[in-house]
Amino acid sequence: MGAVLLQEGHPIAFLSKAFSPKNALLSAYERELLAVVFAVNKWQHYLMSLPFVIKTDQQSLKYVLEHKLSTPFQQKWLSKLAGFDYTVEYKSGKENVVADALSRTSGMQLFTMAVSSVSSQLLDELKLYWQKDVDIERLIQEVQQDPTSHPHYKWSDGVLLRKGKLMVGRADNVQQLVLNWMHSSSQGGHSGVYATMKRIKTLFYWPNMKKTVIEFVKKCSICQKCKYDASALPGLLQPLPVPESVWDDITMDFIEGLPKSKGKEVILVVIDRMSKYAHFLTLNHPFTALQVAQLFLDNIFKLHGCPKTIVSDRDKVFTSSFWQELMRLQGVQLKMSTAYHPQTDGQSETPFEVMYGYPPPVHRPYIQGSSLMDTVDRSLQAREQMLAALKENLHKARNRMKQQADKHRSERCFEVGDWVYLKLQPYKQGSVVSRPHQKLATKYFGPYPVLKKVGSVAYTLQLPTSSRIHPTFHVSLLKKHLGTIPTSLDTSIPEKYDSDNQEPIKVPWKVQEVRTIKKRNAAQVQWLVMWKNAPVEEASWVDAEIIMQQFPNFDPWGQGSAEQGGIDALRGEERVTVHVAESAQEEGQKKVNEKKDKGTTATGEHA
Repeated sequence: MGAVLLQEGHPIAFLSKAFSPKNALLSAYERELLAVVFAVNKWQHYLMSLPFVIKTDQQSLKYVLEHKLSTPFQQKWLSKLAGFDYTVEYKSGKENVVADALSRTSGMQLFTMAVSSVSSQLLDELKLYWQKDVDIERLIQEVQQDPTSHPHYKWSDGVLLRKGKLMVGRADNVQQLVLNWMHSSSQGGHSGVYATMKRIKTLFYWPNMKKTVIEFVKKCSICQKCKYDASALPGLLQPLPVPESVWDDITMDFIEGLPKSKGKEVILVVIDRMSKYAHFLTLNHPFTALQVAQLFLDNIFKLHGCPKTIVSDRDKVFTSSFWQELMRLQGVQLKMSTAYHPQTDGQSETPFEVMYGYPPPVHRPYIQGSSLMDTVDRSLQAREQMLAALKENLHKARNRMKQQADKHRSERCFEVGDWVYLKLQPYKQGSVVSRPHQKLATKYFGPYPVLKKVGSVAYTLQLPTSSRIHPTFHVSLLKKHLGTIPTSLDTSIPEKYDSDNQEPIKVPWKVQEVRTIKKRNAAQVQWLVMWKNAPVEEASWVDAEIIMQQFPNFDPWGQGSAEQGGIDALRGEERVTVHVAESAQEEGQKKVNEKKDKGTTATGEHA
């Protein structure tokens, strides 16, 4: 039986059910009535207390309420329709297509037949190999002379078969043709090892066939780029080192999206990694790097001095040039919590002594018995014991955290010169890898060569010159390329970059000042550049030549904006991505020469 529930011609639900052996013996009238009762009871939550129409191809059911119920079955079924407001209408079987199709199976079943045949090129290559292989040639002769000498082999229509499968042997070129046909072609669809092996062994045979298939599928460049890496998360945990003293190493982060309280809606959290002592500082939205720096100096610096290291995320405040330059001058090492960018080192001495006239306060370890006062001696000993216990507990917690995390991770290492694939996660780096059909897009980009190893779990890659992201990545985003390097590499990375989700690419907006400095024993013109969508304090001195190389459309004298190129603010250095513009010095010299030519011409005419 079959039925369909429709409202204004739109289907809502379908059902079909086979008759039991007992009900299959009923008359057509009773089977149709049973189908109506079954459908109404199945969809009673839709039909209760509402008028509805029952359309059936059994015309006699139109008068079901007027019929004399002759059997107990009919009385039982019709009683189940009591309480429903319905009318029965006749609908011929030709028009009742959906319900009629659900209630019957086709008398004939359509079978899809796949006929596989070996191409002539493959046979030609195979026959050439047979002529060169002494063992195969001898085997063919023996089978031709005495078919019973090798029961598993058969010579038929000019080809050698083993158990009905074409004997390939150890011909590497023929094996590659077969593998490309069965795996890399449109018929193969880059299936996995099991499906490819199953498809090949129905037609071909060669020794160690499974090993060859596994190796081929593993080294397929398309499979490496498009398929997920099912191994454990690469990269063992690298916990931060235990600090030596309080307020030497701190962490910072923002808590946003809070309800307003006294006009404040953002909390800057600053935590000492040694003592876990925390400061919670409030801010208004929006805030700049200058405001955060002032808040840090007023509340942290004046109480605890300048820390040695600051661990933070890649918030635009912490990655701004102003914040990095301020921390560099304070001698603070910035440690970003993401592995995309190298850590910035501040090498300057802290100006604390210049500001206050004395060296910054430090915690000096106490040696037992140094004080003659027993009370002082016990107090300082207790302090040292407390710090020692604190460090020991931090070491234990650090080791336990690493041990538990490494249970679900795997170690992965690369050498300089290795080629690796790069994974840009679509939901975490959406602005970088934004593509129209994400599910069908490749999972990895590349391959790219490894230039150097940074730390224990990060590597610097040789990215295309058009790339606008930093070339250093955590090992969890990398996968080694297996097999030979393809001759035609698609190593491009999407150039789209969105400052809303990621750190902004700097684009010059205005030139405020011009200066000339000595650089490598030569005069170098620099511009004080204001960057687009950046506050005034973000203005920085940049070589004019670099700006014109990266932004050939930028007009420094017309105060225009650039449309191409980009400076990666996160690296603290300028990356040349467009090599089409002339240097600023050459451009300036051209203008001077033009003015001289004009002046000379005017003087001559006047004379």
